[in-house]
Amino acid sequence: QSYTLRLSVINVITEVVLTSFSKTDLSNNERESRDEFLEILFDHMLDVSSYVRARVIQNWSRLQQEDVLPAKMQSEILEKVVEHLTDKASNVRKAAAICVRSFLEHNPFGSELKLKKMEEALAKESKSYEEMMEKHCEPHIEKLKESQEVWNNIKDEIAKVIENNLNQNDDNDEEENDLNVPTDQIPSVVQTYLKEKKYEEAVKITKHAVEYVKECSHLRNTMEHVDERELLMKVIRNFHLNIFNQLLSLTNREDGAHLSKQQELVDYYGDAVKFLKVLESAIEPMRDLLDSVNISEMQEAVEFFVATYKFNIDNAR
Repeated sequence: QSYTLRLSVINVITEVVLTSFSKTDLSNNERESRDEFLEILFDHMLDVSSYVRARVIQNWSRLQQEDVLPAKMQSEILEKVVEHLTDKASNVRKAAAICVRSFLEHNPFGSELKLKKMEEALAKESKSYEEMMEKHCEPHIEKLKESQEVWNNIKDEIAKVIENNLNQNDDNDEEENDLNVPTDQIPSVVQTYLKEKKYEEAVKITKHAVEYVKECSHLRNTMEHVDERELLMKVIRNFHLNIFNQLLSLTNREDGAHLSKQQELVDYYGDAVKFLKVLESAIEPMRDLLDSVNISEMQEAVEFFVATYKFNIDNAR
């Protein structure tokens, strides 16, 4: 129950993240470990002690300044920090004001942060991506629609099988790890199991696939927070719809590379729009801090608006 002990643990967690998980090419296990540590920091943003809340927010600032936080997580973290601009404790409000400015000054989206322009760019790139997808996937549309209808009919039952499988003890882990199926044949085997309504077998081999099939690992990496149930459902759905094979056939062609780059652009502008919307939500509470009787809070609010001017933030003037 000692808040000083919690402060120490939070500092240790931050140091571990900084020293062990700051590289860009993290493995799946490293990514999961990092997310678990960050989740602990999330939880302690609601700590009963204002000292702990302030320290967590200070550490978020440091992690952002060191470029350790994934771009997809930054909006979620910033949103929680903005909520503490109205915290009942002055030291927490000050830490939150400093942290919001740190996220702005060390953002991954550039020096021109106009929300309207980002939204226009997102709409433009999304339209281009949809047009490219229609062009590349048109021959598969009808078949995909039929497969989607089948999936809608079986997905609830598969979800129950996944839930039961994950709730069981690890008695069958060794058996699952010894599945003697070549990696390149896993998608077709899962499709066969689904057609034969052997959902338990399909789930077991999919758990194996998540660890060894490259496309599955990529899917895991694109998820902000990896939920095993959600991941398994997505992988089984993609196997059923034959999405991995279709994407593989695209990536073997030059136009497939263009499609992949376009998807990255859409993701980038989507993350940017979300980030800027959260940042704009900080403007009103920051204006309130300008009227604070606490000089340090007022000074931090002033510094924030100076930074928003430099980055051309809409509605901040």
